[in-house]
Amino acid sequence: EDNGYFDSSIVNDRHAEIWAEGTKIFIRDTGSSSGTFVNRKQLTSPHRESEPEEIKSGDVVQFGLDWVFTTEKTPYRTIRARVTCVFPRPGAQ
Repeated sequence: EDNGYFDSSIVNDRHAEIWAEGTKIFIRDTGSSSGTFVNRKQLTSPHRESEPEEIKSGDVVQFGLDWVFTTEKTPYRTIRARVTCVFPRPGAQ
């Protein structure tokens, strides 16, 4: 199930997965070429699927690395976001 999309030359459409298990949130790199990072730590080497990594509020998730080509004026920028985990209260609808 898709849960996010970024219009980016760095991130492909199956770059990583994010999911919840109970009150925990996990991320996994699905074998991307440009990497997935949590708090600047790369989850795995390029083209390899990573183990699930728990993410928590305040963590910084990054998809890919910045790329600057000398022949292009516009660099390709990484996607970076600070995590905020929000869970429904038990019994809430």
